[in-house]
Amino acid sequence: MSACSFSRAVAIARPRGVHRVKGEVTVPCFTSMRSLPIQRSFLFLAGVLCFLFTAILATAQDGSNLDLWSSAEQANNIHLMRRDAVAAASSMSDQERSSFLTKLADLAKDGKNTPAVRFNAALAIGEISDSGDKPCAAAAPIMQGLLAEDAKQPDFILLASLLGMVRQASGEGISDANKAIVVDSLTNILDPALAKKRNLQPQIANRLQALAVRGLAALKSVSGYGDGTRVLDTFVRIAKDPASDLALLDEALLGIAGIDLKAAADSGVDVTPLVEVIDTAYSTIITKEISMIEMQTIQGQVSSNPGMRTMGGMGGPGGPGGMNPMNNMGGMGGMNAGMGMNGAGSQKELEMTVAQITYDVDCVKRAVQSLSDALGEDDALASSLKKLGDRAEKTTNFIAYGDLALDDDFDPTAKENRLRPAGKNDEIVLPVTIVGLKAFLENQKWEIKASAQRAGSK
Repeated sequence: MSACSFSRAVAIARPRGVHRVKGEVTVPCFTSMRSLPIQRSFLFLAGVLCFLFTAILATAQDGSNLDLWSSAEQANNIHLMRRDAVAAASSMSDQERSSFLTKLADLAKDGKNTPAVRFNAALAIGEISDSGDKPCAAAAPIMQGLLAEDAKQPDFILLASLLGMVRQASGEGISDANKAIVVDSLTNILDPALAKKRNLQPQIANRLQALAVRGLAALKSVSGYGDGTRVLDTFVRIAKDPASDLALLDEALLGIAGIDLKAAADSGVDVTPLVEVIDTAYSTIITKEISMIEMQTIQGQVSSNPGMRTMGGMGGPGGPGGMNPMNNMGGMGGMNAGMGMNGAGSQKELEMTVAQITYDVDCVKRAVQSLSDALGEDDALASSLKKLGDRAEKTTNFIAYGDLALDDDFDPTAKENRLRPAGKNDEIVLPVTIVGLKAFLENQKWEIKASAQRAGSK
């Protein structure tokens, strides 16, 4: 097409009222837009469409609109909707907030909703505040209902509600009524038969109960509310039970450490039995850690020797069932596949074991410190408590400094003992092996038993 023909075609195709303005074409679509160049018109229309789309999207994701939570389109945004719902609830009136909490509870209990919707609804109940960061007082009885045995809620609802209860217990200015709700609910979760009654896996039940103990510990009171020693008695029962999970034991010891035992003693509470309680808990911790090391050692040997897997693990002289780790210490020390310092996997497992023992012992030391303040220096029990504290400190030093800590004159504050040797890339090298750690713990166990026998003979 020639230039002349093209110009004629453009002139014919141009709608009435469309004319050139300095080389640009204006569009006579709307009266308000006649004077706008076409490029500006497109930008204006795009802005309007973007605004409308954003408004629609914001409405669709409005977390305070609980009717949208069950929508399949919002499945990937449910955590954002929970955040918006919690923020919106803070500006509601007490009556509106109470109604909102009830609707969230209905979402959490409705088995037709997805686990994600139910879990986030239960979490939101515990996250809502009355003002500032103060937990919503009206949320406590609702979470109590979700935790009740007859509610028959799944483990993830129990977890979300327990997190909310811990926040309630940790909040400032919690009312006596809500303290009673917290203590009653968490104590019920600490039923030893929880796993069987709620049809939970033992590991899950243990973690839920550890969280319940943390909530009770947040109250920092021997009773939780009113008179008596209900909370402290709960910690004592857990600490004295050899079947208690390690996480549960640690939380119970931290609970004891968090109570002002001196004030409790001054008010007439007998705290002297706690010496034996903490000593029993420490002995249980040592026993459990030894068992875990033995299991890890066996697993390491099996994984490195495929032939052992076919032996059934029963009774063979070289298999796990026929090996006595106590009588095979020398052989274990030189095995590449054991839990020594050889191999990345073994090193990681050693580090995890050391971290666990260090934390366990720290919980014991904190409980010892809290009780020592209550007993005073002149009490005969204070001497026994100090020996327990020294034993725990010795464990900490052995993990940090290895065989150096076995010397009676060892001083961890000495200049030459402040730094551990560095390995490649300045990584810290643990001065212990799993074999040496196990032997040390077994010696600690023997010392505890011997000390108890001497005390009993007096």
